[in-house]
Amino acid sequence: MMQMQDQRKEAMDVAIVGMACRLPLSESVNEYWKQLSEGRSCLAPFPQARWADTKELLAKDAKREDCVGGYLREIDKFDAGFFKISPREAQVMDPCQRLFLEVAWEAVEDAGLTQQLTGTRTGVFVGQDTSALRYVNVIDTSDPLLATGANTSIAASRIAYLLNLTGPSLVLDSACSSSLVALHTAYRSLVDQQCESAIVGGISVTLTPEQNEMLNSPEGKVRFFDRRADGTVWGEGICAIVIKPLDKALKDRDQIYAVIKGSAINNDGSSNGLTAPNPVAQTEVIEKAWKASRINPETISYIEAHGTGTKLGDPVELKGLNVAFRRFTDKRNFCGIGSVKTNIGHTKGVSGLASVVKVALALKHQMLPPTLHFQEASPMVKLIQSPMYIVDRLTPWEPAHFPRRCGVSSFGFSGTNCHMVFEEAPSLEKRVIPESESGSSVFVLSAYSEKGLMQYIKKYLLFLEKNESSLGDICFTANTGRQHYNHRMALLAKDLDELKSLLILINGIGLEAASRTNQQIHYGHFNLVFNKKALSVNDLTEDMKKSLSGTVDHWLEMMESQETQESMLTELCRLYISGADVRWEVLYLKQGYRKTSLPTYPFESKRHWLQLRRYGEKESAGTDKSQDSFYRINWMEAPVEASGNLTPEESVLLIHDGNPTAASLLQSIPGVLDITLGKQFQRLEAERYMVDLSEDSFKRLISSVKGSGPYKIILSVFMETTVASLNDIHCFEDKSIQSLLNLIKSLVHNNVSSNIDLVLLTKSSHEVTGTEPYIIPEYALLVGLGRVIHQELPHISCRCVDYDELTSLQQLTSEIMHHSESYLTAYREGRRYVEIIEAEKSNPVQARGHWIHEFGVYLITGGFGGIGFCLAQAIAALRPVHLILLGRQQFPAQSEDAEWLDKHNAILEMKRNGSTVDYFSADVSDEEQVAAVLQEARSRYGRISGVFHAAGISGTNMIYHKSYADISGVLQAKVDGTWILDKLTAKDELDFMVLFSSIASFAGGLGMADYAAANAYMDAYAMKRSKTGRKTVSVNLATWKHVGMSVRHGVNKDTLFHALEKEGGISLILQSLNHTGARIIAARVNYNDALFLHADDPAKLGIRLSEDIVSAIERVRMNQDGVPSAPVPIESVTLMGRNEIHYSETEITVSSLWGKVLDIYEIDVDMNFYELGGDSRLAIDLLKELELRFPGVINISDIFTYPTVSLLSEYIEQQLEAASNKRPEPNKAEQRGLTAALDNEGLRALIGSVKAGAVSVENGLQILKQHRKEN
Repeated sequence: MMQMQDQRKEAMDVAIVGMACRLPLSESVNEYWKQLSEGRSCLAPFPQARWADTKELLAKDAKREDCVGGYLREIDKFDAGFFKISPREAQVMDPCQRLFLEVAWEAVEDAGLTQQLTGTRTGVFVGQDTSALRYVNVIDTSDPLLATGANTSIAASRIAYLLNLTGPSLVLDSACSSSLVALHTAYRSLVDQQCESAIVGGISVTLTPEQNEMLNSPEGKVRFFDRRADGTVWGEGICAIVIKPLDKALKDRDQIYAVIKGSAINNDGSSNGLTAPNPVAQTEVIEKAWKASRINPETISYIEAHGTGTKLGDPVELKGLNVAFRRFTDKRNFCGIGSVKTNIGHTKGVSGLASVVKVALALKHQMLPPTLHFQEASPMVKLIQSPMYIVDRLTPWEPAHFPRRCGVSSFGFSGTNCHMVFEEAPSLEKRVIPESESGSSVFVLSAYSEKGLMQYIKKYLLFLEKNESSLGDICFTANTGRQHYNHRMALLAKDLDELKSLLILINGIGLEAASRTNQQIHYGHFNLVFNKKALSVNDLTEDMKKSLSGTVDHWLEMMESQETQESMLTELCRLYISGADVRWEVLYLKQGYRKTSLPTYPFESKRHWLQLRRYGEKESAGTDKSQDSFYRINWMEAPVEASGNLTPEESVLLIHDGNPTAASLLQSIPGVLDITLGKQFQRLEAERYMVDLSEDSFKRLISSVKGSGPYKIILSVFMETTVASLNDIHCFEDKSIQSLLNLIKSLVHNNVSSNIDLVLLTKSSHEVTGTEPYIIPEYALLVGLGRVIHQELPHISCRCVDYDELTSLQQLTSEIMHHSESYLTAYREGRRYVEIIEAEKSNPVQARGHWIHEFGVYLITGGFGGIGFCLAQAIAALRPVHLILLGRQQFPAQSEDAEWLDKHNAILEMKRNGSTVDYFSADVSDEEQVAAVLQEARSRYGRISGVFHAAGISGTNMIYHKSYADISGVLQAKVDGTWILDKLTAKDELDFMVLFSSIASFAGGLGMADYAAANAYMDAYAMKRSKTGRKTVSVNLATWKHVGMSVRHGVNKDTLFHALEKEGGISLILQSLNHTGARIIAARVNYNDALFLHADDPAKLGIRLSEDIVSAIERVRMNQDGVPSAPVPIESVTLMGRNEIHYSETEITVSSLWGKVLDIYEIDVDMNFYELGGDSRLAIDLLKELELRFPGVINISDIFTYPTVSLLSEYIEQQLEAASNKRPEPNKAEQRGLTAALDNEGLRALIGSVKAGAVSVENGLQILKQHRKEN
């Protein structure tokens, strides 16, 4: 036999210490093992309850309800309250996220580490096959919370956020091998010391029964390596495991299911076909894993195969294994082999971890479960002469002179292969544990509700029926390895039989009765409240909790120093159920107890499910199918309004770079503070300051000038009329965008809550009359970004004044001093104009493809993205052309998922029809890279005929959470890319250039300030380029329903305009070339959008609407009887938390707004906003609702300072009283509210708010000082 040499320099044995799963017919690891060990098939027709939810997604002739598969029983339920997620957010979360949260939590509980992992460098690695139809893409809602609910990467980040884990957090997709690749990545991260432990997950959930005629087994059975194998059966599931270094697990007395010895991954490369398996690559990855594991392959006694039951795949896999083994041994039939897919189907992205959980359980129980449906081996491999045999019955895993070892293979449709080697847990010396001096052990259990605690007790009764753990191990794990909630039970038991008897008693008569009947049973519950006026019986303040916990510490010290008495344990139980934090680990310092697997938390799951879109569903009521699909933003002359006057208390700040316009304004506006952009922060004179561009400098400025308000702030910066290089644009972005961003962040940071009139001065940023001598598109960046400011921060009224050379100082001063109802006002040749949206009147006669010529050369940036690629297909369908597709990613040699395969086939189809398709990897914002692409394209096909600039990325987060680097990253593709493409194609004399802009350029949107700015630049640049006689169109597109980044981010919904269908949207883009003008809106108005309810109030919409549009909106508003529809009322909310019934009118109003924002209808008036599932995003929504009811009273930081309904209501009442010139009562709400949020969740929120700038450092310190003073 050949001897293997260890070539690995770094290696580590890693222990699996916790596991959990939801798999077909298995809600837990124990149920999973029962199904496997008993040789049961978990394949069945699609669950009827789920069919009722999802059948509308399919065509009526799609009879899939009988489609056999490995399905989860339900995917619609979730315990949102346990994870402090509001019902509103829960219902727009992808079920994958919801289910993984619960399963990951169960795995951490199973490891006994829910307290120990908090704040550690623990990583989260999730494998997820993302090719299935997703819930977030078929629900009818435009809730902005979809941005996180739909985002695949959030699946890993949510558990990291929940436990405050600081290690790597990522989601991997390599198709079928995703979860095993995630485990490999986590293992390597531990070896490389990038994290100290890891949670590894696998996710595969489908909305509808899956069918694939090429791969499905007609009989609905997976026959691994059987002569009768005829295909696979699809399944779904969620798995999670917790891993840590073996030596650390032994030291921490963790339970150990199995040990990871080593792993390897590779890719098929070029093989017989794109998706065909490569036996050479499979052999190689297995050998690499063996070498990495430092083991002799002869000691491998079982292989859990990928084993999908296909005629080709299984024999190829066995051939690869056979070759690998034969390089190291000549032995026959010493290694068992099987596949769990015969039990649960092919669970795609989770299949690797489903196999790992199987072998870990097999190692623990020392039994090999049977592979089902095997009768006769496939003749394609001579099994009898190989090292392997099929494990077709439950078989004892006999010991040898070496540890039991096995391997797990997972081979992805993407060509990515992974193999890992596992070993049984090390044998531990038999423990000699001294009997407790008192003769009793303390066992504690807790939940969020009495109902939950009773369910927990039932789970323990079932567990104890088959338990093999000692009482000491159970108590050690339950007490130290679980979180402790407000409904608590503590028992004193001498042995397992007594523990079981006590639980049976409680299950029979209830917790309250049992605790009164038996002195060994202690039960209590409490409500943690913050400075509540009148305490109820079960209320517990933070001070009281600290006092109880201090008493516990005293008792624990006594118990360490002297003999423990039964009375001491009884007092410990009493303190615990009263709400004390008990350091249970102190009880076990001198004991040798080990963690063991115990029942996990009984989630109180509720249905969170939105109506799904019907198959082929038509647009909603109010849609006029005959309406225009093209609109324009035109300009209408508006009278010059009378000049406003400054109120005596109003402060005016002019922030500028020393340009002539600013210099003139300093002379015309009385009492203005002169703020010059310079090299550092400095107070030059009483009313003159200098600031640099840093956030800190602006914070110091606002802190220095902060008064009672209100404020008028003017920003004026200079830009040349011509741009010589990208550096000119970047310099302007630095002083304009960066200064505006840091101004906003400093206003939020310093809690400036009074009304602010923010005026952005721009010069010739848009074409208004057509007679402008030049356009400066860089100013449009400010116009676009500014549109979002008021949407995110209602107390800041932001507007733009765009002037030309002929605008007088008097006109400009007058416009600044009065408050315009329109967001953008333009002055041209002494006349005043405002924007108006109108339907496009022209009817072009050219056909859709008029501008596309046979064998023309067309460059599409973002060409391999969803929209760009669809456009390429549409162009190639018109006539043979040369397509140059440009994208940032390397062109993949192998498929990542089925979508890539579709594109590969589409390219072949385009080529068959006479077109050429060339893909180049280049960053459109890199001038050298783009120049190289264009040079190569010209050398192949001649001059470039036309450009479609579709590249771009969207922004995230509210403006005060963005960094300048974040914004710059969004601007690059659209701003730098547009300028570069125009410059480098100048010699081509393009037939046209089409810029893919967005309705965000004029409509804004929460979190989209940078995206709006980038698209506004495109619009203005098209105007500038068109003035030189070159055909340029910037197309303001609505979001896309089924393609592009709107789908990835879950924002593919109707908004101000209806979302675009793929074919229709592409058609509109091509038709846009037939219209005159440089800018056009290609979408249909959605008259049902809430924003149009303010159509008669331009100040709300920010832009005027034509009479035709307003009339259409009014028609939709009217019901069938011709009476305007009544506004939808806020659902009534039940208030709780006081013994007395009375609640103030303010409390009733505020609670109704909380209910609306959080989607909850029972609210304790003393419950923290964040405990109910609130966060910074929902706080903004709440602020908007409060602003409508109590204008000017509340700012964003008040929601943190007064985080309960009672505190916020009291503060509002005091502010209203003060505003009515009555003598206000002392601000008791603030005195109590400053410390109200400082529980664990609130403290984390406070720190996050300070980091984000939502709460100033000074106010944060004040809150902490007040908290210390009062406690």
